[in-house]
Amino acid sequence: MPRQINRTQEIRFNIAQHMGVLGKSQTGWTKEVNLVEWNDKPSKLDIRDWDPEHEHMSRGITLRRGETLALLEILLRHFGKELAANRTEAKPEVEQQPEHEPGEFEDLCAEDEDCGSECECCSDSI
Repeated sequence: MPRQINRTQEIRFNIAQHMGVLGKSQTGWTKEVNLVEWNDKPSKLDIRDWDPEHEHMSRGITLRRGETLALLEILLRHFGKELAANRTEAKPEVEQQPEHEPGEFEDLCAEDEDCGSECECCSDSI
């Protein structure tokens, strides 16, 4: 049986950290990678299109820490050599970001489940 979704409930979000822009459409919307807190839950990696004021968004994908690391491993396995070869080339459609600092992604929940504030990594405020 399909799961019922309550569409009358407002979705709350907070962009905890803007990580980069993947591209921009002619309408001004940008496809972004961010750490987003959805409905006051721990932040997750989020990829979606946003309007210029970040008031409206498209459907996107949200990944937990384990899923994010698995995606990174898959992408490096398939595109690692190409990335290394092109590392010094600037891509005009990709916003260049500085190298990340150690521990930068610690804001992502370490659990692979939606743990709310139950686990040790989520009990402290982010």
